[in-house]
Amino acid sequence: EQQMENSNALLKKQMLHYLQFDDGYQECVAPPKQLSSKNDGRAAWEFKELKFRHLLLIARNSKRWHVFLSPRSPKAKPPQQSTILASTTPAMRIPKFAPSRVQFDANPIMATCRLIVMTHFDYDENATSVLSDNLHEASFVPPRTEGDALQFRELMCVLRFADMALKSFFAWSTKNLDGAMATKKIASIEDQIELVKALNEKERLKAEQHHGNEYSSDWQVAHLHLAEMQALQVVKEVAARMIQSIFGAEDSQTLLNSKPEYSMRQAPCPMSYQAALLKPS
Repeated sequence: EQQMENSNALLKKQMLHYLQFDDGYQECVAPPKQLSSKNDGRAAWEFKELKFRHLLLIARNSKRWHVFLSPRSPKAKPPQQSTILASTTPAMRIPKFAPSRVQFDANPIMATCRLIVMTHFDYDENATSVLSDNLHEASFVPPRTEGDALQFRELMCVLRFADMALKSFFAWSTKNLDGAMATKKIASIEDQIELVKALNEKERLKAEQHHGNEYSSDWQVAHLHLAEMQALQVVKEVAARMIQSIFGAEDSQTLLNSKPEYSMRQAPCPMSYQAALLKPS
């Protein structure tokens, strides 16, 4: 029971990070104690509390937080023996995505982002009722909108979190040939591909010297990271293309700079604001 309580407490703290940006609002949404008489943001705060409760409902539903893509190389097969390692082995090649042919269902994560970036002004200012009326429905999905500020923020949210996840791979530790730890500076997918190529060659030389060798953990992790990075890049490209297609490249920038309901924060709001969500109202 104590373990479950600790798990729930940790989960709540993790969910707070998704509500840090307060997109669509001119100012960060502050808890009641931080509000002045000139800035009555109680409606925005009460709405944020509703969003937090909805996030907790879906927090353990992996489908709402992950994207599943088709295999990069559907016809690729592993080597017949784990000790066979040659440059001609499919496992030694670097598969690439063809973004135009990749198929995946982005609706679940788009629905999650829709919830994250909703403001109480959405749905003709009925967003509070939309959430409160479905507060105990774990399967609830916020209604989709077309061509409005909510859809814009939703797509920008997908773009933001895919970019943040991609950048989390941009430093990686591995072992040199002498066994010493070294940090490889990864600043792009191209850098990761170069790292994989280098590890491919390292494994090939080891196989020649020792007449076959197991794949090293460094090699396996590098290929796994490359696959995840390429998947995130595909998600980013799909979201970016949708924004350009629906709103136009130049118009998107204009909307970001001129209309508050289209605004996306570059930096998160104070974490102390979010922590207030953990306290009883």
